[in-house]
Amino acid sequence: IFPPAFQKVLIRVNSSSDLASSISKISDQWKEVLPNYPFDFQFIDQKFNSLYSSEEQFSAVFSIFTAVAISITCLGLFITVVFDIRKRLKEIGVRRILGGSIGDVMIILSKKFLTMIFVCILICVPLSYIILQQWLLNFAYSVDIEWWVYLVTFLSMLLIFLLTTGLNVIKAARVNPVEVLRDE
Repeated sequence: IFPPAFQKVLIRVNSSSDLASSISKISDQWKEVLPNYPFDFQFIDQKFNSLYSSEEQFSAVFSIFTAVAISITCLGLFITVVFDIRKRLKEIGVRRILGGSIGDVMIILSKKFLTMIFVCILICVPLSYIILQQWLLNFAYSVDIEWWVYLVTFLSMLLIFLLTTGLNVIKAARVNPVEVLRDE
């Protein structure tokens, strides 16, 4: 019967007063003025909390899936690096015999993977920026995504790469070339 603008009433109640008696008084007034309509009340702080509970659940699930995805990615990167190093052991041995330093071998082994990381960054940064901007438009008070967030993400990816692959690359570069080429 009432237009949507008149279907809700906001009443401010003094928090120091007895809340139950205040609600009872409001209910009595409601029944006196609008006896045919039920008195249904909500606290506005509870309403706001319920609005964001789905976002909190999404955040928790998203965090779990992110951790799983990062773990699987690190494992895949580790296996790929180990496989690539084993495939290229003779090349590493020849380079070391011809005077290549451990640093040169490390650069050669890491170049392909660092290139993949840079390509991923070039694809993922604009895509994630667009997706996050669209998602943040759903909120009344949104924040802008700062540039340093992407820098920290990039540096974290490099750190994960170095931690995941660094020891294998160093170990392969330090192998005695004579032992690798002995079978030839």
